[in-house]
Amino acid sequence: MVYRLPSPTPKNIYGLYTINVNDNAEFIITDYQPYETYHWFAKSSSEFNAGYEKLEASWANQGEYYVAVVAEDENGCLSDSSYFYFLVEGHNSIIFNNSKSIKTYPNPVSKELTIEYIPNVIVEIIDVFGNILIKSNEKIIDVTELPSGIYLLYIKDEDNQPIRIEKLIKK
Repeated sequence: MVYRLPSPTPKNIYGLYTINVNDNAEFIITDYQPYETYHWFAKSSSEFNAGYEKLEASWANQGEYYVAVVAEDENGCLSDSSYFYFLVEGHNSIIFNNSKSIKTYPNPVSKELTIEYIPNVIVEIIDVFGNILIKSNEKIIDVTELPSGIYLLYIKDEDNQPIRIEKLIKK
């Protein structure tokens, strides 16, 4: 008779859903078992330090990333992979609720600024004196008429509530 050992269960990973470029982020497992070993993976991280039930890592570039963990028990049985998805943002952003689905690029910009989002948003480009130079709800904004410099990119929802404020550099 052959006995089949149960595999470890996939683990729950906890961490921040948005982190800044080059900041250390910590991801933890709260349902770890003392007889299990954990194998961590961090997509495209620039620094990586995996411990028993936690992972510390940082990312040098903005984007969408994930960390994953697989549990291995004392018999060598592996769990399914568990994933935790998050965003890495620039240091020049203030992020409010529900803004993780918004992407702005390129920054610095010379001709057209692209805003990827769901649902509709209002975008304002504001100079250092607080003047609104461009107001748009388009996904591609022509900025060729703006002089080179530093601006605020103010993104609001349909109810005029702030979603994200970030520094915009015009080449």
